Amino acid sequence: MSLRRSSAALAAALLVSALDCAAQAPAWSYSATGYYYSLRNQGDYLLTIATAERGPLLLDLKRFSVAWRGAAVALTLTEFWMVHTLAKFPEHVKTRDQLMREANLVVDDGTITSHIKRIRRKFIAADPQFDAIDTVYGMGYRWRA
Repeated sequence: MSLRRSSAALAAALLVSALDCAAQAPAWSYSATGYYYSLRNQGDYLLTIATAERGPLLLDLKRFSVAWRGAAVALTLTEFWMVHTLAKFPEHVKTRDQLMREANLVVDDGTITSHIKRIRRKFIAADPQFDAIDTVYGMGYRWRA
């Protein structure tokens, strides 16, 4: 088998796996325009998910933008990845280390706390009734469904 055939087979396997995972993950709802195929080198096609929605939260994974109840929320890239990590599995507690890993950071616990505080402030500016991020004392944070 040539290298080209093996890379095409790998891309096909990844595509089937991605479609299977998307079909089995009812937690996220993906917009109809969220799926598209992009032509990669040597004719391999890969699935890319562009947007994810969790109740009133809308994450655009291509533009790294966030909307809450239709209102845009301006987050930094680090804050975006923290929100994504929390909202991906609602009601699951994420430790500060997990948030750090997902945001590609190496900082102390106080910095994570400051990021969460700023995230809450930005969401509250868009919606004064925002309360989707819970602090779990001694453990971390969770996104409420």
